[in-house]
Amino acid sequence: MKIECDGRVLAAAAIAAPVGVVAAFNRYQKQYVIPESEVHEPFPGDDLVTEEGASTTTMAIEIDAPPSAVWPHLNQLGQDKAGFYSFSIFERAVHFLIHNTYVPQARWQHTKVGDWCFYGQQGIGHEIVMHEPGRYIVGVSDSRKPPTQEGAIAWVPAGMSDFAWSWGWSSGVMQTRLLQVIKACAEGRWFLKL
Repeated sequence: MKIECDGRVLAAAAIAAPVGVVAAFNRYQKQYVIPESEVHEPFPGDDLVTEEGASTTTMAIEIDAPPSAVWPHLNQLGQDKAGFYSFSIFERAVHFLIHNTYVPQARWQHTKVGDWCFYGQQGIGHEIVMHEPGRYIVGVSDSRKPPTQEGAIAWVPAGMSDFAWSWGWSSGVMQTRLLQVIKACAEGRWFLKL
C-alpha cells in the first residue's frame, strides 16, 4: 500500500503542532493565576514593584493542610537545596542540575533575609528580601542591582547594557507544577514525579 502526502498537509502539520503545544502550555500555566480584579489586599512585597507599567502575576492554590505542612517545602526551594518541585526533565535539559527532594530536610529550614535562592549552578536566582516564617517569603532578582552573595549573578544579555531584567520563576508552567507538587506533598498525596 502506498500513501502519498501532499506538501501542504506537512506544512499545516508543522505549523499546527507547535501552536497546539503552546496553547496547551498556556492553558496549563494559567490555571492558578488570580485575575487582578480578584486581588483585594496587597501581598508582602507588592510595594517593591514600583515601576509604572510593571507586569505582575498573582497565583494561588488551595491546600488542604495546615501551614506547618506547607512551609517546610517552600523554605527549602533552590537548586542547591530541594529543587523547585517542577519538571526535572526541563531543569536538567538546561543544565541546572536540579534534583528535587520531596521530603522536608532540617538542614534547609534556616532561610533568612539576605540568602540567595539559586535557580541553577550558574548563579542566576533571587535574593530573599522579606521572610516571615510560616507566612511568606519574598524574593527579588533585579539585574540593575547585582547581588553580593557568593556565586550569585545578575544575568544581562551580551550587548544589552541598558537592559534591566527583574524576574522570579522561570515560567508559569514551572510555577504551576511547583504549586501542584507542594500541594500534594503537604496533603500527603501521591503525585507523578516528572
